[in-house]
Amino acid sequence: MSEFCELISDYESMSAARLSGEFSAEGVISVDRREDEGFSTYFVTLSDDINYNPELKAELADKVARVLRALLRKHGVTKRDLVMTVGVGNEGMTADALGAKTLRYLDITEHLYAAKLKPRGKGRLSGVASGVSGVTGLESYEIVRGVTDRVAPKLIIAVDTLAARQASRLKRVVQITDRGLVPGSGVSNARAPLNELSLGVPVVAVGVPLVIYARNILLEYSAGYRLSDLAAGKNNAYNRSQRELEDLVVTLKEIDVAVEDFAEAVGRGINSAVHG
Repeated sequence: MSEFCELISDYESMSAARLSGEFSAEGVISVDRREDEGFSTYFVTLSDDINYNPELKAELADKVARVLRALLRKHGVTKRDLVMTVGVGNEGMTADALGAKTLRYLDITEHLYAAKLKPRGKGRLSGVASGVSGVTGLESYEIVRGVTDRVAPKLIIAVDTLAARQASRLKRVVQITDRGLVPGSGVSNARAPLNELSLGVPVVAVGVPLVIYARNILLEYSAGYRLSDLAAGKNNAYNRSQRELEDLVVTLKEIDVAVEDFAEAVGRGINSAVHG
């Protein structure tokens, strides 16, 4: 579970450009972009719940594809170049399985190119699940770096669950950035980063906020109270919750459906962006 450069927390106050035309369907899905230090970050925001909504899921896949195409063009990636998708996270934990489940929806073609069976009209796409060190004994970075050195992709797309700082962002935003990501950073367990500096190739990170610290929910919804009321006495509810909820991370009750829906939408978006 990652946290992309604390941008989720900055979402409300950031100075971003609202995109229109090929990107945005006003009132359904909006696309915002922020440029910072040469990196592009896109927020694809849903105005409705994606669960059991095939039309919205298809629209989301289309918006994800359009954003990814823009980033592929930015980094000079063509259909002749290999794009490797990395499923980051723990497949054995539902809320953290977005990356691994996305791989199931990919139209993988690199094995066909390797066999000289070039599929007509399709790009080169491969996929690998990096897992987590508690399962594999290896850092995600070590696995991705080893595969990258071996197959030399032109660009990596890393998909991971995000930890939100606002409950209102859960299951409502797909965040896409070419800054890369830091696995585990969303739950205070930061590992080696996956980015262009560490891997030698551009890394486009795709994430969906599906978990949140319980303490952040408290902070968000206690904003209307006076600080003097909240802080009166070290054993009041506010101060006790700050201590007792420090390591409590929560998710959605329908998390299994949400992960599957977003995995399908992101996977279809990657297919469309790479294969056209």
